[in-house]
Amino acid sequence: SKTAGSFKQLLKDGVLTECKSFIKTKSDALKYVEINASIVYNSKNNPVAAHGIIRDITEDYQRQQDLLKSEKRLSTLVSNNETGIVLSDENCEILLMNEKVKELFEINEESESLLGVKCSEVGQIAKELFLDNENFISRLQEVIANRKTVIGDVLKMKNGKTIERDFKPIIIDDLYHGHLWTYRDVTLQRKYKKGIEAEQHKYQDIASNTKVGLLEIDLDKKIKMVNKRLQTMYGLKKEELIGKKIDQLFPYDDIINLIDKVKNNSDSTRPKTYDITVKSTSGEKRFWMINVAPNFDVEGNVSSFIVAHLDVTYQKNLKKQRDLLTKQLDRTNEDLRDYMHMVS
Repeated sequence: SKTAGSFKQLLKDGVLTECKSFIKTKSDALKYVEINASIVYNSKNNPVAAHGIIRDITEDYQRQQDLLKSEKRLSTLVSNNETGIVLSDENCEILLMNEKVKELFEINEESESLLGVKCSEVGQIAKELFLDNENFISRLQEVIANRKTVIGDVLKMKNGKTIERDFKPIIIDDLYHGHLWTYRDVTLQRKYKKGIEAEQHKYQDIASNTKVGLLEIDLDKKIKMVNKRLQTMYGLKKEELIGKKIDQLFPYDDIINLIDKVKNNSDSTRPKTYDITVKSTSGEKRFWMINVAPNFDVEGNVSSFIVAHLDVTYQKNLKKQRDLLTKQLDRTNEDLRDYMHMVS
């Protein structure tokens, strides 16, 4: 029916341009062609023949269909993305807006009705949802005017949500063609991050004020963390320790050997403890108990080691005194038994 209609148009107008149709070759191959034809008239202006050009555009057609499929897949991906996406042209008129943006900004209009609308107009509608609505508009205008990439603009909403906004200018062959906005609801991530930070501060306070000297080293034996107690025990400041290798700083081979033993041991998941004798910065003899335990990453692999230092000099001295008193008591008891024996 399409072919018959095309011939009727040719007879009527005398010319047929860019008529596209499928044809089947002798080998039953399906081709997509473009036909341009015209009528040949005799001297009495009666149509007597027709001539034309048939051009095989199968490859062009296939590329166009592939492009349409890609555009459809991209459109579906954008529409269902959990990130809010707005694409606008160089005049800040909206070309595309997905459902997530409408959900975040409580927009009830159909997406098609917003095509061609200025970004600033949508901003005026949405600004009442934000705590600092005037700054929302001024920042929007500033970003558009600057035409520079912006990552992680934080927007606080009245409903308690926190939105992160990114802005990306679209530049092709040094020409500005528009920009891409993305919006992410990061409320839960922010709350989770604050909770983690609070826990970190709590444990950092505990670590800072404990009587145990704490040292964290990576797999290359570089120092990542030290607490105040450890700085006092070694007589070194934090800036003298962080980033340095322990075997370059500490004169105690026992500690280094213990760390190597834990690191190289196939059963390195278990902590190891060792007692060493050291001299303090004042030359005083001290007794330390060293414990080396592995630290794990989220995948369960050993990522670093925690080296705990406990000064047990006082306890050691008490034990020595107790042992001395015990020996003296034993000697006294023995002398007493000898005396009683002589008296008897």
